[in-house]
Amino acid sequence: MGHFTLNNATNNETAMEKLAQILLQECKFIFDPKESHIHCFPHIMNICVQHTIDKYMNADFTNVASQWFNALGQPIAKTGYVSAVR
Repeated sequence: MGHFTLNNATNNETAMEKLAQILLQECKFIFDPKESHIHCFPHIMNICVQHTIDKYMNADFTNVASQWFNALGQPIAKTGYVSAVR
């Protein structure tokens, strides 16, 4: 739980298969390397970003104020923001 790697390629798959062999031989424990695949951290981040972008792209901006202010106190126009997001 909570493990990740920086490489989602064949060396990760090979390591998981070797772990399954060791667990079966030494502990008589069945371990499915595909079911328990350790995910690649950059890939997980990319998936999260893509989901966030998709939610913004499908967002309904009709109830957003016509103007609001960013963290620096500068006004942000709704039309410019919506066109940038879409």
